[in-house]
Amino acid sequence: MPGQLAQELDEHGFVRMSGARMRGLLGAGPLSEWSRLRASWELLPIEEGIAANGGSARRRGAVFLIGQNFIWRRTPRSQSQDGERLRFPSEIGTGVAPMAADATSGALINALLQLARTTFSVADAASLWHVAMHQLRVETGPDRTSTSLRALHRQAHERIVVLAVKRSGIAGGMAQLVAPGGIRIAALSLGRPLEALILDPRRVRLGITPIHPRKGALAGHWDILLMTFRKTTEWNS
Repeated sequence: MPGQLAQELDEHGFVRMSGARMRGLLGAGPLSEWSRLRASWELLPIEEGIAANGGSARRRGAVFLIGQNFIWRRTPRSQSQDGERLRFPSEIGTGVAPMAADATSGALINALLQLARTTFSVADAASLWHVAMHQLRVETGPDRTSTSLRALHRQAHERIVVLAVKRSGIAGGMAQLVAPGGIRIAALSLGRPLEALILDPRRVRLGITPIHPRKGALAGHWDILLMTFRKTTEWNS
């Protein structure tokens, strides 16, 4: 199955996965933790500076090194590196609230990371990947007509996975996929739990349209799990 995903990613630069397909790949055992993991979005702290248009967003983060037969959660780097503040969400710095240990050490997160690793490492099974994982809630309400996330990735990233967790009371939040030269490839909605988007940002640019309250709703939010991947040869990268 990861081989088929890798082929689709190689052909198109992105893969949109239905919730049913993701469930089939993850398996019943890891998915037994889904309700508990989803509930952890209710505990995210507000983080300044990651939402645009005067809106608000909540985040926790974690950093991993993953390879063949292992997943290692790492200590985040300092919030400043080479004199420049790490900006959302290119990396996770020490200023980002950490994801709960019981969430990141569970079978579900491990299954997600291993699925990504095996998909991205079909041609090189022994490759190492640095992963930044962002547990995000983007919020909108009557005092904010729209809220959007700032830039989702940087050039150094080689793969991105966006996993839908929950949408409540919102419209918008479309994933805009753009090819080099500005040609729009697709506009995708990630609204149902476990729907996912996998892409190669070197070939396809990703942007997320602003969210706003759905008609009749006073407030709303969008919960996602965002993971960025870059290949590394160093244990301290």
